[in-house]
Formats: sequence, C-alpha cells, structure tokens
Amino acid sequence: MKEPPKLNLFDDDKEKKLAEHNQKSINVEQLLQAIAEDEKIQIGVGQDEIRYIAKSLKEHKNYKEDFERVQLRPTKDKANNMRLIKRLQKRLKGIWTKVYHDGYDNEIKKSEHYHLHESGAVFGLKYKLGWSNTEE
Repeated sequence: MKEPPKLNLFDDDKEKKLAEHNQKSINVEQLLQAIAEDEKIQIGVGQDEIRYIAKSLKEHKNYKEDFERVQLRPTKDKANNMRLIKRLQKRLKGIWTKVYHDGYDNEIKKSEHYHLHESGAVFGLKYKLGWSNTEE
C-alpha cells in the first residue's frame, strides 16, 4: 500500500527554520520560568558579572520566611568555585564562604545554600531538596 504524500506546510526552508527556532525558544523560556517558580533558583551570574548581591540573608529576594532551620548554626565551608569568588570579589572585596543550612520547607527536607560575605552580604541563595549536612 502506498503512503499518502506529505503536505509541505512551509513554502521555503527559512520559514520552517524560523518556526522551529521559535518553538525551541518558547520551550526553554517556559522551562526556566517553571524551575525558577518551583525552586526559587537565583540566576545571578552572567558571563563576567555578578547581577545580584543582597545586603543580608533576610533581604535576599529568594529568602523564605517559613523555612524552619533544624541546626542552631549553619555549616560554613571554604568556597571552592574560585572563578565565582573572583567575580564576587570584584563587586565586594573580602572573604566569601559557602553556607549550608538544613531545615524544612512545608515539611519537606531542604537545604539552604548561599555564599556569605564577611560583611553579611549574600549571593546565590537557593533551596535544594534533601539535607546537606545533618544526620537524623
């Protein structure tokens, strides 16, 4: 049995490529928006710039008031991403550390991650599923 001929919906390749490109752009944009809304991810690092540093943890735009911390003190560690630290120091000189704080967000175990400057300034606050350093 012979297959019916396929209909060409586009008169030339330029229109077809443009339509494919527009569809891909929409999907990526929708995906990023969904991720940002779901996990409140801070996308703050450009190619060579730092876009957003908050004066304190509570002033950060991703800060969750209802996040229940289970540790008295967060775990502070040396920041290993030297490329990022150099970019942060261009904006705010001094010592930057990586901070992990375990807790609950609506009864779900999560860990608060961010970079903390010695002045109290905060960069890159995000909440990850699971705990980073607390044992049950």
